[in-house]
Amino acid sequence: GKMRLCGARLVFYIHDVLPVEVPEFFEAFHVETFEKYMQTCLFFASGILCNSEETRASLFAHFDYGGPTGVVDLNLAPDFISKFAALPAEEKISLANVNQELAEREFVLMVGTLEPRKNYVTALNVWATLCRQLKDECPILVIVGKKGWMSNALSSAIADFPFPDKILHLTDVEDNRLASLYQRTKFLLSLSRREGWGLSVTEALASGSAC
Repeated sequence: GKMRLCGARLVFYIHDVLPVEVPEFFEAFHVETFEKYMQTCLFFASGILCNSEETRASLFAHFDYGGPTGVVDLNLAPDFISKFAALPAEEKISLANVNQELAEREFVLMVGTLEPRKNYVTALNVWATLCRQLKDECPILVIVGKKGWMSNALSSAIADFPFPDKILHLTDVEDNRLASLYQRTKFLLSLSRREGWGLSVTEALASGSAC
């Protein structure tokens, strides 16, 4: 408010409005706090920038805002992917060998916080079926993500997966190591119920991997 009184023009960047769009995937206090935050931002905004046409449409569907809006083109290679691509070949090979479980083995990658919205349960069910059908030929499912809201049951499901040699959960993966996984994966699996912008999709495509 003080900045506006001083003549400053405030433009806010909106990544998504998921807490009001799909509140069942968020804690109640998060939804309430997000709504209040958005109302404050829109009251003071001289303009709004969104990351996609879908996010802008969702903004108008859930909030009363008549000011100017724009969509920012995010079609850029993530910085850590570009830096990895510039590394010497021997460093890339060294990074690829960090996980002995994946040495010279095929794997499929999922990247995202462990929470209901990311729909890991479906992935686990599908992978168990594939393991039964393909047996040793089934690739490993590699999940990269920290624990999030309501993740205990999912963590237990991963730990108790009936084919333990066909699943690997990694947390706190540093950028170069993640870039290596993106480059080596057969493809990225993205089953999220809803995304404001699929960062993992952008990162996989920038690495030359299909999604």
